[in-house]
Amino acid sequence: MSLFFFTVTYIIACANIKPFHRECQKDAIKRGWHPLVVELTRGTQYFTLYGQLWLIIAMFTDFHPYKVIARFMGLWVFGLYSAIVSYDPTLLAWDDPVLVRQVTGVLPPTNKYVVVWCGLFFQHRIVPLWYILVEPIRPMLIEGILAFVAGYLFILWSEFTWYVQGRPAYPIQEKLGEHYGAAKHGILWLMAITIIISCTDEPLALFRTP
Repeated sequence: MSLFFFTVTYIIACANIKPFHRECQKDAIKRGWHPLVVELTRGTQYFTLYGQLWLIIAMFTDFHPYKVIARFMGLWVFGLYSAIVSYDPTLLAWDDPVLVRQVTGVLPPTNKYVVVWCGLFFQHRIVPLWYILVEPIRPMLIEGILAFVAGYLFILWSEFTWYVQGRPAYPIQEKLGEHYGAAKHGILWLMAITIIISCTDEPLALFRTP
């Protein structure tokens, strides 16, 4: 039942097209990109959905390494989302800033956008923490390395979707400007640190001299 629910919500989220998406798609097609490539890069450009996809794969296959990847993806999605929202939620979406602040707040709004708040809460809180809280597992270091590779592949994919769409998935990517590269490497280091901590009994032992 959980697999079906997560799969349906993933498809719905990927199919959700907003006005600024249509503008980017039209521009990409004018620049010579095939409509299928344009649609694929639009629907798969978000890290949240990438993490949910790994969760679906892990639940469907019941394969331990995939569970580990889903676990780390959930941790990173939850951590990055929480950090950026607590600083400035408008850095996460191209929508109206007032609306973004309403639907990303700690408490749900008292207007019609409560439905959007519930959807975002599900995507960024419940789904990412599913394997961390519901099915805790002890990963091996090699599985952690696979999770790191999966995370790095998404960064490369995100940059490709940015190139095709002409606009990054998140405003923070654009606003970082020349500091984007430093921020990217900072995220990769944080990913590596969480893997080391999670996959070793004594993380500091890796840095001790024999």
